Amino acid sequence: MKNKVLAAIVAMMLAGPSLAQDAEVAVADDFAGISYSIDTRSDVFMYVGLRDVGGQVAVCGVVWTENATNTAKRLEPRFSQKIRFSVAGQQLRVSVRKFNRFASEATAGLAGCSVTRTAWQAGYARTPIEMTLAPTTVYD
Repeated sequence: MKNKVLAAIVAMMLAGPSLAQDAEVAVADDFAGISYSIDTRSDVFMYVGLRDVGGQVAVCGVVWTENATNTAKRLEPRFSQKIRFSVAGQQLRVSVRKFNRFASEATAGLAGCSVTRTAWQAGYARTPIEMTLAPTTVYD
């Protein structure tokens, strides 16, 4: 009996964080964008916004590519993970692999969220997210 109760408690503890990590939200007017080119014809567009998910800062985003080659589609996550995110001077550790990816802006839907370890503060709701991508080389 003790083992069943313990197993149920452990299962609930493990389920909680994974559900928060799988949050999705609608893209809204407060989202900010960044774009870059992988090659001469493949453009990548990323729109992100901050949300409060379980008391933590979540960076929610959508990514889509225009005219992307197969190589560009494969390399996009490696380039995107080099983007640095911050809010009010606070660096955020973001997994861009949690963002939802689409073939074009016309097909873009909900934004996937990466929940950070940074505690949510009320002022973040009015503060724009900052994104920087330094000149980058990705070796394949």
